[in-house]
Amino acid sequence: MLSKKNTPEQWHRVKPIENSIQVVGTSTNGICSICGPTQLWFLGGTYQCSTRDTRYFKVLNKDIKITKNKIRWIEKAYGLKFEDYIDMFIVQNGQCALCKKNITLSVGESDAAHVDHDRKCCSFNARFNTPVCGKCNRGLLCSSCNMGIGYLKDNAITLKNAIDYLQKYSS
Repeated sequence: MLSKKNTPEQWHRVKPIENSIQVVGTSTNGICSICGPTQLWFLGGTYQCSTRDTRYFKVLNKDIKITKNKIRWIEKAYGLKFEDYIDMFIVQNGQCALCKKNITLSVGESDAAHVDHDRKCCSFNARFNTPVCGKCNRGLLCSSCNMGIGYLKDNAITLKNAIDYLQKYSS
């Protein structure tokens, strides 16, 4: 299902394009020999590409780049195995479950997939590191749809009222 495109022999050679104070944990803009323009982090006395831990895959004939941190985040925050995350993407044909807009698994993209879960079951809070149980994951949504139903508090009645409202004032 997943095919890796890069090999360990490919090194991320980086060069900062701005003069910045070299403080551990700070970032600056730079150029990576593999990724092109990117954020560089000053770690361990050298600049490192922010995507050096990136994994490249092909899913549904789409090139996917995803970091090891994102994979760990999905597994920890949503109780979802990475393979199941990929399967959700394939079942949905790479589209948002609500609006059917194309979404991607790639990190840093404006059309990135978001895991939707029932907020009544589990209240996810990244700040306090409280993950969801994994049983209430529903599908993958685009950012707009995920925020929309989140703002509507997953309330079907409120959503129905919003539909009625929009239909009342549509031209």
